Amino acid sequence: MAPKKVKSDAATVLQHAETLFRRQGYGNTTMSEIGTKSHLLKGSVYHYFPSKEEIGLQIIRKVSEEFRSEILYIAYNENLPRAARLTQMMTLTQAYLASRETCLMAHLGLETAFSNVRFSQLIQDFFHNWVAAIAHVLEQEYGEKRSIIIAQDTVAKIEGAMVFSAICNDQGPLERIIKDAMDLLPSCI
Repeated sequence: MAPKKVKSDAATVLQHAETLFRRQGYGNTTMSEIGTKSHLLKGSVYHYFPSKEEIGLQIIRKVSEEFRSEILYIAYNENLPRAARLTQMMTLTQAYLASRETCLMAHLGLETAFSNVRFSQLIQDFFHNWVAAIAHVLEQEYGEKRSIIIAQDTVAKIEGAMVFSAICNDQGPLERIIKDAMDLLPSCI
């Protein structure tokens, strides 16, 4: 009986590359490994993407869009009370990050901040959009400047908790930071 053929396409390549980038980093991942994970020869990966950098850029764009469409959009849903928006955003952020073991943007951002301007700009945009969404929900309560500072601190704490969680296999700090963020707006507002 012949082995079952596995269908690979551009989306499959991106999915496997993202997993590899999360686990071992961008620099430590080769096109051969991406091909092997995708059940393709290295040369076949180039059929879908001209370079590893292009794969990385596509993944950054995909993750940014997922985060925006699954989480950040809630900040701008004026039909929900601000506290409900913040609670939903934080709950979904925790679930999103926990399901992926690490924050790819932080991982790639640290690894490529000084070596890849194209990655850096997209990753900075991701973090700016995250901060802006949180600040938008907090602005009425804290004012524009203070809400931005609180949002920056919240994102930084979440990212630090993700690093801690990955290293120590302990979700406790992330859970506490998410709860503290939800408490920034009393539920009666």
